[in-house]
Amino acid sequence: VSQGKLDADELVLRSGDVSLEGRVSLPLADSGRTGGFTLHLLAPAVDAIMPGLAGGNLGGQPVDLRGEGNWTPDGLQLGELLLRIPGRGDVRGSLSFAGNPSPSISARLSSASLDVRPVNNNASSTPPSNVVSDSVIPDRDITLPELPDLDVDLKVEIDSLQSPVTAGASLVLEARLADDQLIVERLETRGKRGQIRASLTVAANAAAALEARLELQGQELYIAAPDESPAALSARPQYDLEATLQANGADLRELAETLTGRIRIQAEEGTITRRGGLLVTLVVDDFLTRTLETINPLIKGRDEVQLNCFVVLAEIEEGKVRGDPLVALQTTEVNLITRGEIDLGSESLKLDIITKPRRGLGISLGDVINPFTRVGGTLASPRLVADPKSALLETGAGILTGGAWVVAKKFRDRFFAGNPCAKALEGSDEANQQ
Repeated sequence: VSQGKLDADELVLRSGDVSLEGRVSLPLADSGRTGGFTLHLLAPAVDAIMPGLAGGNLGGQPVDLRGEGNWTPDGLQLGELLLRIPGRGDVRGSLSFAGNPSPSISARLSSASLDVRPVNNNASSTPPSNVVSDSVIPDRDITLPELPDLDVDLKVEIDSLQSPVTAGASLVLEARLADDQLIVERLETRGKRGQIRASLTVAANAAAALEARLELQGQELYIAAPDESPAALSARPQYDLEATLQANGADLRELAETLTGRIRIQAEEGTITRRGGLLVTLVVDDFLTRTLETINPLIKGRDEVQLNCFVVLAEIEEGKVRGDPLVALQTTEVNLITRGEIDLGSESLKLDIITKPRRGLGISLGDVINPFTRVGGTLASPRLVADPKSALLETGAGILTGGAWVVAKKFRDRFFAGNPCAKALEGSDEANQQ
């Protein structure tokens, strides 16, 4: 005790391998209402402090946390914050807590380089299930973090982020959690694999369900594993995308059933991986591979396909994904158009895939490539029927071809008079202008 202050120059708390050290300075005249402190927390693993992170990408990683701050009647301020994860990177910033006019937390964090990729023994914390489900979209509940009477304001800036989906891109995140709303005002990544800008609002309504709205834009994106070499990456197509989506519900299925908005994707030429690639993993039971093989049996045995262009034009209303066309695609051998509907509520598929061999690739190619493929069934169990034109003419049945092959042929000729992707984009732009 000296000059009206109580100084605790050394405070140590240990529990097993976890230690918390620091010091405290307390002005006696303020009766403990103000003061300053420093802290240093050491733990052999992050889950020793927060068990909920044990199965995460940083589970098992050592932690070194330092900071200094002060408290006043208005709240607590922690500055000079340093979180060091050996071999993964440093996070610096500040953290403050205010009690008036309402409890709130504000965090400002930054990092020059951060690696949050899972270690090998943590890459898959849950063993794959062998149970075959008749549904792809789970009925998993979605809830907002429960922080009653507490507002959270967060800003994160990372110059180089290594993660399961990024390979050294910069990241900026600005988000707020208040009044039963999560508002991501800005999510932006930028790097050698393209850039993404997004905003998201999720709010809880009176029925305890969530209302969500997403705006997303991506430019010059590469879809590939983060560890793919620059040489291999240069052969991949670049993607541009735009999406405006909204939905409401208490679980993922309800959100899918109410999903409304539009998605537009455009890709340049490049090589896509059919087996084991990211595009394949997005489709259950290697559906993409089986579809391509049904359309063009010549690609069986190939692991890669040369893509000349690729377009997705999806209009979504109450869980029904439609497009006329929905997909336009051109490979070295074939032009392709897909039209129809995907019902996310029932997960049913009603798609027509219309194809035409490209000129100058051999007279016999037209006898190999199936001009018409119908896709039915569900997302979990799609059914493909190659060239069912005779059945259509005999029964008069049809999904979206007017019940006759001649309608599909006219549709094919309309888009295959030139580049099918360019034709699809032209039609979409004209429809939006109207």
